[in-house]
Amino acid sequence: MRDKYLIDANVFMTAHRQLYPFDLAPSFWEQLVEKASDRIVIIEEVKKRYEEAKIY
Repeated sequence: MRDKYLIDANVFMTAHRQLYPFDLAPSFWEQLVEKASDRIVIIEEVKKRYEEAKIY
């Protein structure tokens, strides 16, 4: 079984705001989903807020 990682929302917000804005680095976010989505666990409430804000 592969390790899973619980990631705090702040990690994604900081990455988006300071390092990898969606419009400047879409490939970062695409690769994150492609390569790590099965290994990253996000608290359901955080996931819900991301989906409501269409942040992914």
